[in-house]
Amino acid sequence: MFNLFKKKKQEPPKPPFDERISEIVTRLMTIQHRMDSKARAMQMRGRELFNHVVRAKMEKDEERAAVYANELAQLRKMMHATVRSQASLEGVVLRLEAVKDYNEVRKVIGPVAAVVMAVQKDVGGVMPEISYGLRGVQDLLEDLSVSVGTVSDTFTGYSTSDPEAEAILREASEIAAQRLKKEMPDIEGGHFIT
Repeated sequence: MFNLFKKKKQEPPKPPFDERISEIVTRLMTIQHRMDSKARAMQMRGRELFNHVVRAKMEKDEERAAVYANELAQLRKMMHATVRSQASLEGVVLRLEAVKDYNEVRKVIGPVAAVVMAVQKDVGGVMPEISYGLRGVQDLLEDLSVSVGTVSDTFTGYSTSDPEAEAILREASEIAAQRLKKEMPDIEGGHFIT
């Protein structure tokens, strides 16, 4: 016989918000480490390319120098996106680690989600595995957002209309520019920074 009073399956209770934030922070730090190793590899490749440009110039092979210079320029764009993304994630981790109570989570979750989404967009074509990892973080943030009652349009599209998110991204761009200036060789100046 058909039982109308069958117990509905209950989902296991969600962990407290501080444990969930810790999980998000841990995932973000893992992603940062992977990005860091990618950035180091790009930096080494940049030095190699720069040396190839110099060698081609010394041999007066302008065509080969131009090919290497173009490849280095593309690599620098990828490096800039990577470093900017790393700095953005550092800002997100710092903000999440500073969250102490439920009300702070409600204020921070939207801007943090917007920054994570922006980073995912930045690295999508360059590092698909990192982009995939960030998608997992977005899912955790969305779940946390639903739990604390702050569902917003942040999760439905890329939007950084939040001043906090814009500040994180602006700060990350400045840090990225400074780091790149230190880490990448300068073709225009005619010297190589090690």
